[in-house]
Amino acid sequence: MIFSFMSFTQIEVTTVCNFDCLYCTGRKMQQKSMSWDTFLQVCEKINTKVVSLQGEGEPTLWPRFRQAVSYLTDKGFLVTTITNGSTTKHIELIDKLHALYVSIDSLDEKEASKIGRHNLAKVLTNLQALKPHSKKVTVTTVDYGQDLKPLESYCKSLGFKWQSQKLQQKKDYTEVYPMHWIKPPKQHISKKLRCEYLDKKLLDFYNIDGLHRPCCFIKSTHVCDPLDMQRKLNVGIVPHSCLGCSKIEGV
Repeated sequence: MIFSFMSFTQIEVTTVCNFDCLYCTGRKMQQKSMSWDTFLQVCEKINTKVVSLQGEGEPTLWPRFRQAVSYLTDKGFLVTTITNGSTTKHIELIDKLHALYVSIDSLDEKEASKIGRHNLAKVLTNLQALKPHSKKVTVTTVDYGQDLKPLESYCKSLGFKWQSQKLQQKKDYTEVYPMHWIKPPKQHISKKLRCEYLDKKLLDFYNIDGLHRPCCFIKSTHVCDPLDMQRKLNVGIVPHSCLGCSKIEGV
């Protein structure tokens, strides 16, 4: 997800979701929620001002979601989240949230259902309820080749910011994609590579089990050493956990 602030902590509070989007690797992950004890342990490690409650599930389905938002805001953190817009918890908590991202990929009911995004009418009703808070809200869209112009125009007509992102082409993502969404892996010929997440330390990501990762695209449960990853990139080697990632670039 593209955020407007320089660095933040992301906590994956649940992998449970009520949608089954075709591009979401979370649907093949174990479906569970972070324990409150693990959440509190992660909170002790936060060293950024902004904290985002998001991951491979729908955050508002986490039973502790309201409690977590209050806990973090009471400690002075700026809290954000991304939601599929199917519940109303994000509306109820909008005054506490620093920013809210709503994931919508199409205004066409059939198209939305086809890719696993259900009850579009309810999602749009919930989005319209956020109009008084439009300065806090960004609609975010996964670009898988659909016509984006109607959705972009719709969001702007309601006063919401809108952004899109391309499909991630890492293997742990593409294995759930339809074949026509998969692109050949990027070939790197540079003697030195870079990843902005590592270079700029944009993100501290804690997965559902409380394990730390330098970015949210790494789904491996193996030990992940950012320093070792950076050393490999410096000599033109893509770390195994980063193979196919669109964020790796030549220098």
